[in-house]
Amino acid sequence: MPRPKKQAENRRSAWIRYRISAQELEAIQAKAEQAELSIHNYARLSALQDKIIVHQTATPDMETVEQLRRIGVNFNQIARALNSTGQTPPDYFQALCHDVETVLGKVFSEYLERGSAYR
Repeated sequence: MPRPKKQAENRRSAWIRYRISAQELEAIQAKAEQAELSIHNYARLSALQDKIIVHQTATPDMETVEQLRRIGVNFNQIARALNSTGQTPPDYFQALCHDVETVLGKVFSEYLERGSAYR
């Protein structure tokens, strides 16, 4: 099944042609790759918009991920020990849980601020 025809006003039939140097082409290609756009779309958007907003995706810091995993394992072991003996957690354990939640909240908010949001 062929794709539906575009409306006449949505068709791109006009051309803009200009010459650029090899260095300019490399710079434009680098910016287009950073923006995750084709060079044509990048050039079109840069000509039509004041700014092109680049949403960078953040890669997780594997050392931080490993440390968070270890903390989770430790909390799981503590919870198992408390549940198997029937003991109630001490007051300082509740404060420690609160502190860990606060730190995790900060880590995740920084991760999201760095650009993990998808476009």
